[in-house]
Amino acid sequence: MKIIHSFENFKIEKEADNKLGFLLTNPLGDFLWFGTAGPASRFQGWFVSSEAKPYRIIENIALVDATGAEISAFSEIENNLFGVSRKSVAGRETFFLPRNCHSLVYKTDSKNKVRLTLDVKEIYESKELGRNYEIGLEKGVLIVKFNQDNEPAVYVAIKSDGACPNDQTIRSVGRGFEEKKEWILRKYDYDKERNSPPFEKWVYRA
Repeated sequence: MKIIHSFENFKIEKEADNKLGFLLTNPLGDFLWFGTAGPASRFQGWFVSSEAKPYRIIENIALVDATGAEISAFSEIENNLFGVSRKSVAGRETFFLPRNCHSLVYKTDSKNKVRLTLDVKEIYESKELGRNYEIGLEKGVLIVKFNQDNEPAVYVAIKSDGACPNDQTIRSVGRGFEEKKEWILRKYDYDKERNSPPFEKWVYRA
């Protein structure tokens, strides 16, 4: 895999091991950690800080191929000091965390579908039961509502510039969005390697 650090007209690059990742942060305490071989830890994903506690919001963002499988093989990671991009056979994805708001900016030049997997929780929370997601559309913005037991609800707003494919076999909730409503069991190999249970978790494909 090629690792590139670039800034304006300056660039350095090096070939490195495939089991890599990248970490982005902002002054608010938010962070984004993704690997280059799919989700391998329950501490990967997009985390937002609230009252000095990190909360996981997004478990994974992945391009999917024609069979519906998540693409997790990457040939290049480029760091430009304020954002990171990664390249696969499907195209390039770019990630950026704004400095002064709890937001994640994601961009891709790929024509493939993008799969969003959620796992809203406090960073060390491991409760599985009682989790509920509701998805709706308001003024062109996808609103995801999460609640668990009697705890306060968490809202996530998602805005897309994409367009829904012409496929009548799926339920579309708005321009650029397809609703999955699917729970999957994710196994975290990196957590297992370092003996940090739990090694698996049910996460929600929105």
